[in-house]
Amino acid sequence: MQAPALPPTGKYLQCMRESADNICQRSGISIEDKNIERLLLSETFTSSFSKLSTLTGVALPLKFASPLDELNLLSILALLNFGSSFDAPLRAQTGHGASNAIRALIFSMYITSNSSDGDFLSAKGIQSLSTAEVAELIGVNVHVEKPHSTIPGVTIGELGGPIYQYVHLVTHVLNETGRILLDSGYPNLGFLVVEALKEASYIFSKVIYLLDVISHRFGSISPPPFPIPDVTNLPASADGINPALLVHLGIIDTSHAPNLKSGWPAGSDTAVQPLLAQPGDKGIESSSPFQESTTTPQQAFSLRAATVIACDRFPDIAKNVLDGSLPTVTARRLNAWFQGIVKERPDYRSLGGIVLQDNVFF
Repeated sequence: MQAPALPPTGKYLQCMRESADNICQRSGISIEDKNIERLLLSETFTSSFSKLSTLTGVALPLKFASPLDELNLLSILALLNFGSSFDAPLRAQTGHGASNAIRALIFSMYITSNSSDGDFLSAKGIQSLSTAEVAELIGVNVHVEKPHSTIPGVTIGELGGPIYQYVHLVTHVLNETGRILLDSGYPNLGFLVVEALKEASYIFSKVIYLLDVISHRFGSISPPPFPIPDVTNLPASADGINPALLVHLGIIDTSHAPNLKSGWPAGSDTAVQPLLAQPGDKGIESSSPFQESTTTPQQAFSLRAATVIACDRFPDIAKNVLDGSLPTVTARRLNAWFQGIVKERPDYRSLGGIVLQDNVFF
């Protein structure tokens, strides 16, 4: 099957939003503005948005020889910004989800790079990493215990299970990226990103995340070490738990979407009210975990498209209903708030997310 043509240069964000809107219409998904207003005026939002609406975890406690070296590391971090579908098995083994697993990997790659063993963060380094090395650098066990085929009562460890699948995907992305960089003459990913910044060709979720990181981390440096992107019009992330939050809060309405009839319950008033209350209020601690359902690619793309459209609605509605006491609501700040509230609130974290494990997009 032939891949779809890329949008014209300079039209990526416009085309992304137009295609997301078309997908929503075809899927039967609607966005409930009244429930966006309900969230904006809720105790949960008004009491936490100022604190949680700033991008965090960008300034890493590492020393870099140059801004380009730091950009290279952040670019690899953005490249591997997927795997939320594996959060449950990763948390069961390590206590943390995919985002922290990748941070552990990046830190280990940085710390263990040296003149004798080579630079794991270079094009050659990421091209040559093995699955076993990646598992060791992250600090996870990729074996599952199975009964011996001929000896009763004896179990043996075999490669397999969801964490092995996750590590395999991470390794594949690193290897393939390293190969492409070497074939194209780039010593590391940072050099390619600087060239892309000069061309201003922005596309897709990982690059949107990386552009936000670059602006936040390097935007205040004068003179700038490389072109700093304008991130004013960037959409919110449509990955991870964001679509699930918007469904459970009643903002994304899937009740008339034939391909989403099961697995994604409507955000009823009874279920939503505890999510809108401040921590400690009755009902929050007693929330039961949502059982994540594995989605098909079509379902995942429909929910992600709806997330883009829904988050774009927030700024205009916020202007009409908020009194100006909170920071201006933008898609970027809203995305940071989603990530922050999930870390602070177990009831939000229990809502799960899109589960589509055999992908490297989110």
